[in-house]
Amino acid sequence: MVKPKYSIAIIAVFVASTSCLQSCFGSPFDGGYPSDEQLKTIEWQRNFDGSQNAYRRQDFAEAERFGNAAVKIAEGFDSDDQRLYTTLHNLVFVYEDQKKWAEAERLQMRSLQVAKGNPMRTAEVYNGLATLYSLQGNDVKEDEMLAAALMAAESGATKTTSSSPEDVELLGRLLVHAKRYAEAEPVVLQALQMQEKRYGADSPMVANSLASLARLYVFEGKLSEAEPLYKRAIVICENLTPPSTGQLAGALSMYAELLEKLKRPAEAKQMYERSGRLINGPQR
Repeated sequence: MVKPKYSIAIIAVFVASTSCLQSCFGSPFDGGYPSDEQLKTIEWQRNFDGSQNAYRRQDFAEAERFGNAAVKIAEGFDSDDQRLYTTLHNLVFVYEDQKKWAEAERLQMRSLQVAKGNPMRTAEVYNGLATLYSLQGNDVKEDEMLAAALMAAESGATKTTSSSPEDVELLGRLLVHAKRYAEAEPVVLQALQMQEKRYGADSPMVANSLASLARLYVFEGKLSEAEPLYKRAIVICENLTPPSTGQLAGALSMYAELLEKLKRPAEAKQMYERSGRLINGPQR
C-alpha cells in the first residue's frame, strides 16, 4: 500500500470570486446602457464562473478554456485589482489536478509577480508552490517554499488581527511547520474562531482550520485531542456540495497518520486506501 503524501500546504479551497455583478444588474445602468468597464466585468465573471463550474464537473479542458479567457480579461483591470490574482490562483488547481506541473508552476510564478507588495498574498503563493513540489515528491523545494512563505507571512503578521481568517490560518499553519508550536496555537485557534463566525461551522474553510489545529496537537503529542478535530474536518469535507476531493483526501491521509500513532493500524490502512482512491481512482 502506498501512502498518499500531503504537506501542510495541500489542503486548499477553490476561491470564489468577489464580483460586482450585483451592482451591475441590481440597479439600472446610468443612461440605460452598461459602460465598457461594466461589460468587461460581466465578461470576466462569465468566464471565471464557467471555469469554476467546469472544474467542479472535472471537465478540465473546458475549465482551462474559460480560465485562460478570464485571465486575459483580468489583465485589463487596474494593477491593484484582485481579479487577476484570483483567476490565476484558481487556474493552478486545474493544471495540478491534471498533473500539468510545468503549467501550474508557470502560473504560480506569475501569481508571485502579481502579489508583489502584498505579504500575505505572497505567502499564499509560496505556500501553493510548496504544495506543487510536494505533489511531485520534491521535499527540498517544498521546504524552501514553506520557509519563504513564513518569512512573507511574518512580515505582514502585524496586520493579521484585521486581515482575513484565511491569512491568519495560513500564518498558523506555517508556524506549525516551523515547529514554533507555542506561537502557532493561539494563531490557529484565532483562525478557527474567525472561520466559524464568518462562514459557518460546516464550511470548507473551517475544515482547513480544524485540520491545522489537529496537526498541531499531533506534533505536541496531544493525540486524543487531535482525533475529534480530524473526524469533524472529514465529516465537513464529506458533506460539501460540490465535493472537494483533494481536501477530503488530505484530511483522510492526515487522520491515518494519527491512527498509526494511536497504534490502530487497521483503521489507518482504511483511511490511506480511501484517500488513495480519491486521488488516483479505484485500483484495477
